Amino acid sequence: MIKQYLFKDITIIISFDFITDNELLVGTNTGLLHCRLKESGEVEIIRPVLEIPESKVTCIQKMRNKPGFYIATENDGIFQLTYNDSQFKVKKLIANTDFDFTDIQEIYQDSQSDLWLCSKGNGLIRMSYSESGELTKTIFFNKTNGFVSDNVKTVFEDREGNIWSGNFGKGLTQITPKTFSVYTFGNPLYGNNIFSIFLNRQYRWIGTENGLVKMDQSTGKVVKFYGKGSGLPKDTVTTIYSKDGKELWIGTGRNGVFRMDVGNERIIKYPVESGVLENSVTIITGIGEQVWVGTKKGLWNINSNTDGKNWYSINRGGLPHNYINCLFVDRTGKVWITTPGSTLAYIQDEKVVKIALNSVSGNLTLGPIIEDSDSRIWVGSNGNGVFMIQSDSIVNLTAKEGLLSNYCYSLTCDDHKNIWVGHKNGLSRIRTTDYSVKPIQHIKNQTENYQLIQMQFLKINWAKSGSDRLMV
Repeated sequence: MIKQYLFKDITIIISFDFITDNELLVGTNTGLLHCRLKESGEVEIIRPVLEIPESKVTCIQKMRNKPGFYIATENDGIFQLTYNDSQFKVKKLIANTDFDFTDIQEIYQDSQSDLWLCSKGNGLIRMSYSESGELTKTIFFNKTNGFVSDNVKTVFEDREGNIWSGNFGKGLTQITPKTFSVYTFGNPLYGNNIFSIFLNRQYRWIGTENGLVKMDQSTGKVVKFYGKGSGLPKDTVTTIYSKDGKELWIGTGRNGVFRMDVGNERIIKYPVESGVLENSVTIITGIGEQVWVGTKKGLWNINSNTDGKNWYSINRGGLPHNYINCLFVDRTGKVWITTPGSTLAYIQDEKVVKIALNSVSGNLTLGPIIEDSDSRIWVGSNGNGVFMIQSDSIVNLTAKEGLLSNYCYSLTCDDHKNIWVGHKNGLSRIRTTDYSVKPIQHIKNQTENYQLIQMQFLKINWAKSGSDRLMV
């Protein structure tokens, strides 16, 4: 059904977008209007938005991560309009260049929360912002730097993250984003082999063969290094876990477990056992006050409030193997466990349940575990691809289905129904909706073979920052 709505007086509409089902912003030749659609078919003008200059409003773009809009005018620049209980707050966006934002045709906010501006005369402009909302970078795509046109009408991002621009008289242009960036430490003291990563909104915590590196999330600069002399031994930091970012549980290759109060940076050793294998920590995870510590000789369940401990091994609890490869706590609270061998296990209500996985090639060693948005469990293996486990079936995806390799060292799930698989020479991406697989092999500035030890998908408060980056 098509229904027509009309203004009482003749009004030239250039652009519009809805605030609610019946309230909208309308861009006209002479400014911005806050309007309401009435049952009678009339477009009622609630009020002119006088905070926006009385200029031609060429584009209204809804913000991705908070209630508000970007407003582009023909001659007076671009504005950020936010609202709360029908109260508007307007801020003019200023570039850190001499560009004055005139003749903007369209504004588009991509999945990384970058703004793309289409202009007549200045080409396509990308503006990047920090989490606090400060402009950090402005990049121009125009004839001066090799772009096809200085006059761009429209822009769009496809599901692969490619940017497409529609140009005046020059057709379509595709801009492919740089898939990977490579971070290196400039100080050999920190080490160059990364074994573990933990991410929160402010910092990246990175475990190396020499200790723990604290890196600023926004600048990428090293804030501090924790090693011998600062609470940690000179040892490989194999795993890092935190439930809230206030306290870190740090596992090491030979010296057991340490707890760090992030606020005062105090690090203390957490006593587990005296044996060599018990102090060789492979992975730590948890939920609430329950912390799970995997070692080369078994599994500890620790209550972080009471320090109560339960020990699981082959002989105590019935684990498939004492060497813990990976742990994962799913949405129901089950603790999934992989070990050398073909048996997947989980612990629920202090009982170990085992699931046998079959392999065409015979020997099977299970590794990383992740859960997708549909609560299905995915398990990587060493030589037999990836297994997907649900209540009534098991699916095995291998190189025959398109994986880059059958050796899968790490798994993570993003917010777009993709499973990412880390291999020795690259990545594979599995779309969970239809199990289609795309291998990705080329990483900028990375020419030698590399093993992706651990991946975490960076979700720094998605609703606020929109950050969507894969740390490898």
